[in-house]
Amino acid sequence: MKNIKTFNLVIALGLLTSCVTFSQTCKTESEIPSTAPDSRFTDNNDGTISDNGTNLMWQKCIVGITGINCGTGNGTAVDWQGALNEAENNNFLGYNDWRVPNIKEIASLIEHRCKNPALNTNYFPNTPNNFQWSSTPSSRVPNNSWNMIITDGYTNDSGSRGAFGYIRLVRTGQ
Repeated sequence: MKNIKTFNLVIALGLLTSCVTFSQTCKTESEIPSTAPDSRFTDNNDGTISDNGTNLMWQKCIVGITGINCGTGNGTAVDWQGALNEAENNNFLGYNDWRVPNIKEIASLIEHRCKNPALNTNYFPNTPNNFQWSSTPSSRVPNNSWNMIITDGYTNDSGSRGAFGYIRLVRTGQ
């Protein structure tokens, strides 16, 4: 009986901790200078954000989430081929040139001062702490592609193309 109670407690704690959401924490500007400051971005008030430093236009919300503060819906987690297909078929705001960003482009969004998520949440709010696909295939591991872990901004090529991650689409120009 004691083993069953212990087992149930472990299961309950596991379920409870899997539902916990983390709050973003950031170092101060004097500790680590901002890598994605507010001054670099423009909210176009149409669901897109222009990055004035890279001349890229980003979808404000990850695919599957909408709203002025990205508060409606659930993110659509897809495998790598699904991410490429989504970009090819996406015509948000009438643009037909949306694409999955390469690893350098998605890494340009990392705010190194912050974690949970490692993004500028003034411009990219309510981003799930998971990983986001890039279009860059791994040269080291044939069935993997590069991705960015949103929690800490870590980029790696250990993402199996069959794994499910989120996508934030981008296009060139503003």
